[in-house]
Amino acid sequence: MLDSILAASRRNNEREGLTGLLVAGAKRFLQALEGPEQAVLDAYARIKSDPRHHAIVLLTGRAVERCDFGDWSMACERAGKARSTRLSPTRCAG
Repeated sequence: MLDSILAASRRNNEREGLTGLLVAGAKRFLQALEGPEQAVLDAYARIKSDPRHHAIVLLTGRAVERCDFGDWSMACERAGKARSTRLSPTRCAG
């Protein structure tokens, strides 16, 4: 199931000009999103409205000057195993 979530996230993020990181544990996920403010807010709204997600917590909504995940539409780390597949580079804008 994680592979299908990653595929959809990468497709959507590339289309919207977003970059990020998904950390997947047994039943918990941590996600960082970067990009144009409205695109990040729209993605967050989609995530919140998805019935597969529960107990969503926004840790921060701060603006950053430099993107940390600018080369990945969605990097992923699973249970301690780094797995960051490089798709076409998507730089942070906005």
